[in-house]
Amino acid sequence: MDFFIVYNKADKQWADWIGYILEEKNYTVWIPDWDIHSGNNMVIEIQNVLNDILAMKDKRRMILIVSPNLSNNTIEEISWTSVLTHDPDGSKGLLLPVVVDNNMTQQFLSEKKCIVLTQDESEDSFKSKLLEGISRQRHKPPCRPQWPGSKKSQYFLAGSWMHNP
Repeated sequence: MDFFIVYNKADKQWADWIGYILEEKNYTVWIPDWDIHSGNNMVIEIQNVLNDILAMKDKRRMILIVSPNLSNNTIEEISWTSVLTHDPDGSKGLLLPVVVDNNMTQQFLSEKKCIVLTQDESEDSFKSKLLEGISRQRHKPPCRPQWPGSKKSQYFLAGSWMHNP
């Protein structure tokens, strides 16, 4: 398993879409609705997956779908907070917040870089952002950026920006 997707039931469509996109790219995904079978104990199954994520350090990660539906004192919160406590600075990349509601961007895990899927984008744009966001590779631009300078040079002097006419 590469990813455990945590979500509120109201965001099941997001979880399913993200899961399919990742599996199309040959990642393995564990989603409670897909992988917990009738008669299984949900709490034990989720605890087993959490233990697996923590034991594998940076090999297995959790995607947390962030929306207004994410509630407190639920199995979702227990899941993501347990992972967060084992990687508080994010250096292992265990917790990947995927924000699916524009209003949640600044409200949740503000110190973490989130994958933000804004509602006014196309599905292809969502897919690109998701795949780029889960990558542990450096995100250097593929080609040399355009020169940002202008006819007026800028330099820094005594704590303020100065413009040379």
